[in-house]
Amino acid sequence: VMAISNGHAELIMNLISTLTLHGTTYDVYGAQSIMHSLCKMHPTYYENNMHTIEKLTQNCVSILNSNFDESNFKNMEQTIWRMLRKFKISNIPAFFDEPLCNKIVKSVIENDLGFISAYYVLRSLTGVGFVSYDLLDYIDQKIIENPINLSTMHMDELINFVEGYSLANYKTKNWEIIKSILHENPVLHSEVKKEHRLTKFICELL
Repeated sequence: VMAISNGHAELIMNLISTLTLHGTTYDVYGAQSIMHSLCKMHPTYYENNMHTIEKLTQNCVSILNSNFDESNFKNMEQTIWRMLRKFKISNIPAFFDEPLCNKIVKSVIENDLGFISAYYVLRSLTGVGFVSYDLLDYIDQKIIENPINLSTMHMDELINFVEGYSLANYKTKNWEIIKSILHENPVLHSEVKKEHRLTKFICELL
């Protein structure tokens, strides 16, 4: 399956056609492997083969949705992250699936996977403009339980975090407390910082 990312175009498309013919018979890990490979494909492969590639992508997404609970969280989160990044770069609709995004959020919350897992999901979803108030409320709770989750973040992480709230135009019940914890982060007070990144952070925080 990983051969999809490299090699001769005709061979690649023959392989994709063969994989597509198998429909939704793959297990969840097979579907994840195929999706990882499709996400790494060079855009030129899509120009004349969009229909076949989209069909294979749709088959895999269907498998991921139907067999979501059969995968461990890390594998599923990585697959969704790759899909959303591909969607953001290529704007190919097949790589964005709202039910799958909702499932990964639900998995974080119902299994109480903690701040780090929730942050990674927030980062991925924010990148494509997807908002989950439930996820923001869960993150709010985890920060209050352990403020160090936020007070030790790096600048890039802080920007991603605040962008999630800014995109949603939403303040959780502990937002004022969270803002004070944010300002305690030493990154914001370091003498060595890039002005444009700090400016972006401040604008998002307002």
